[in-house]
Amino acid sequence: MQQVQVPGGGHIDFERGQWVRQSERTDLTPTELRMLRYLAQHAHRAVPQQELLREVWGYAESVHSRTVRTTVGRLRAKVEHDDPPTVLLTVPGEGYQLATLPVDEGRPKPPMPLDDFVGRERELAELRRALVEERRRLVVLTGPGGIGKTRLACVWGRTSRDVQFFDLAAATRPEHVVEAVAEHLGVTSEGRTTEGVVGMLAHEAHTSIFDNAEQIEGLGALLVGWLARAPGLRFLVTSRTPLGVPGEMVIEVGPLGEQASAELLVRRFAERGVPLAATDEDVQALAAELELPLAVELAAGWADVLPLPDLRARLHQVLATGDAHRQAPERHRTLHAALDGSLHLLKPELVPVLPQLAAFPATFGLLGAEAVLDTPDVLGALRDLRRAALLQLDAGRYRMLTVLRPWATALQPEAAAAAQQRHVQWVLRHPEAPTADVLQAHDVALRTDASAALTLATRIATGPMSATLKARHLEQTLTGGAAPAHLVHAWAEALCTLGRPDQAVDVLARLGDPDDASHVLLHASALLDAGRPEGVRELLDRAQALAGDDPAERARCALGRVAWLRFRSDPALAEQIGRALELAQLSGDPFLLARARSEQAVLLSEQMEAFDAEQLLLDVVATYAQDGASHRLALAWFRLAKVTGEVQDWSLCRERIDQAAAVARRAGAAGLELQAQSLRVAMAVEGGQIDAATEQLIDEALARLAHMDAPLIEFSYRLFHGLLPAESGDYMRAIERLRRLEYELRPRGATRALTALLLRLGQVELAAGDEAGPVHLREVRRNAEGTWSDRYAALFLALAGDPSALAEVEGWAPDDRDLLVVGLRRMLRGDDPDPTGELTARSSRFRLAARAHGAPS
Repeated sequence: MQQVQVPGGGHIDFERGQWVRQSERTDLTPTELRMLRYLAQHAHRAVPQQELLREVWGYAESVHSRTVRTTVGRLRAKVEHDDPPTVLLTVPGEGYQLATLPVDEGRPKPPMPLDDFVGRERELAELRRALVEERRRLVVLTGPGGIGKTRLACVWGRTSRDVQFFDLAAATRPEHVVEAVAEHLGVTSEGRTTEGVVGMLAHEAHTSIFDNAEQIEGLGALLVGWLARAPGLRFLVTSRTPLGVPGEMVIEVGPLGEQASAELLVRRFAERGVPLAATDEDVQALAAELELPLAVELAAGWADVLPLPDLRARLHQVLATGDAHRQAPERHRTLHAALDGSLHLLKPELVPVLPQLAAFPATFGLLGAEAVLDTPDVLGALRDLRRAALLQLDAGRYRMLTVLRPWATALQPEAAAAAQQRHVQWVLRHPEAPTADVLQAHDVALRTDASAALTLATRIATGPMSATLKARHLEQTLTGGAAPAHLVHAWAEALCTLGRPDQAVDVLARLGDPDDASHVLLHASALLDAGRPEGVRELLDRAQALAGDDPAERARCALGRVAWLRFRSDPALAEQIGRALELAQLSGDPFLLARARSEQAVLLSEQMEAFDAEQLLLDVVATYAQDGASHRLALAWFRLAKVTGEVQDWSLCRERIDQAAAVARRAGAAGLELQAQSLRVAMAVEGGQIDAATEQLIDEALARLAHMDAPLIEFSYRLFHGLLPAESGDYMRAIERLRRLEYELRPRGATRALTALLLRLGQVELAAGDEAGPVHLREVRRNAEGTWSDRYAALFLALAGDPSALAEVEGWAPDDRDLLVVGLRRMLRGDDPDPTGELTARSSRFRLAARAHGAPS
């Protein structure tokens, strides 16, 4: 402490031994200086006269003297200009107090970085709650090196005026802490006592940040003692481990999170002149691997050197190289340097355990650890590594951060390899091993044990894991090697779930001419999903022959034929669904029966029996939910949401869309997830509520579909994209887009997709006064007799003045469940131009048709 400001525009200059006021300087005696320094160090309180005699003059406790009063009087005569005094105060019954003003320039404030801060909202809220709302006195931020503890503490510290910052990286003993704090505060050598430092801390700020404190033995006890001496003190400590003392509140600083990591990566790349998009798949994949903020910063240091794919491929080499982060402290120049600091906190016998932990998947349980770790005290090892922040604990399972695993493996590669083999054997012995363990063991077995890899691949094929994981691991197993039929089938099934039926067809070709009905049916289904109906009928006939008398196989064949007839909009569809229901009931398989009922519900919905369809689908959802059949369950939710939209219960429809999308996402069914989201677009189109967000959703979906093999899903989004111009009255542009889509669909014949397109195209053509509109609508009626599409086409034709359609619409019985149909029929009679008030608000189909008829819009 070199200077202290006092009221009245003056200050005490301890270095020169002067009291300074404006241009006036008054020399002080050594005794006066010693007394003033002590009072300044304890300016937060009144200092008793006896304490001054003891600490400044060195008198014994029993000595009583007028020395203090005399010195104070002499000093006031020299420097005080006010009566009563305003600087050197007398507190009756307590002692003397020096009135000082805070000097921010002298207080060591948290450093302010040049770049911006991303994420950590949860941790900042916890700090505010602990230090401000709950007024906790000892809070410790823990986490591994590079997790961002210092940055977080500084960001919080910059939000408060009464905070000072001390870097303790060079301290190893409690006395070093006293020296470091005294040095930061400018306390001269004679004042560098524990009491002097504590007094200055309590006076200078309410909260002191002690950074990089993990290496200081006994720091916890030291701080507890300081807190006992000065009740106004509070400490925020950053350390890789808790202090281990009563009363500390530990806030663990975890991984940054994928979204925040991606945002930080984008910002740091942009600072180096390399633009990225946070939604880019490569950016998201890289962010998921990095996890630590330091790792993000190190990777971004190579932004102008390596393209993103090359950076991902060489990530661990980049993180171990310090060239791109040369200005950082030594401990943060490479990721290895940051992590090596944690090794010094561990007992020597724990170091070999770290590479063994890298044998596990992202998470692992206690049973697996006890079977795999080669250490006499597994519990003790997990405890110590957890407290050293080298292990996370999430939902009852341990986790080593992804970015730490290569570093841990490199410590002792042989120990890591041996642990991996023990892990594979443990998984093989335990059929109930968690999915993550099975996948990790499979990755290892692919490199070391082909037989074990096939066994584990079978478990993956039949296990409750996402289609994404199944497809990736089965591809790794079967590429270039043996191809057991059941694994090929599972691989192709996963590809179909992911919306990549063309690839599934190619995979199934590896089976040659299979003699199993399920393989043949999957081949037919994949061809239909890919929009390639050629040869499907022959495959279905072959599957029927292979099924024999097995009721379950016959039911599956019947369901396959249902899909074929629906694809072709064949009138025999209803009869075939009835046949599938009978066979499914005979099979006794509740899930086959649920599939058949789901198909029946779709038919009922098309036949305008939405209420009955909804009840059936609710039962189907309940059946699949019991088994956790994610893809089938997602499809059932999707169909249920679609039916709900048809009865125009938009609120419930949205809930069911979200449910369908969530289940599809868990199943890895990207195509089905996009289908569910397409219903949101359909709701906006039907309700005439197209906005920028809807257009963006369509654009993003089309961008995703460009990398997928899902033509029918892509069709639905292109249909919406084609309708967008019509919403703003640009019919010609809409017709151009829709006719281009018609040209692509025509070669496939009278499919449901073509029927849906022609209905919309005819509607827009009517609104534009194009003579092709009635032609297209009559085609819809021929191909979709007895369905909603048929009825809509009849209404549009009636609006266009078609005599036959007019007579038919007039003959319809009122249906209170479809106010739009009733209202439009009444409008045709002239009873009311818009009797329901719904024509412009609930359906673009009718809104555009009514616009062509001259109705209000």
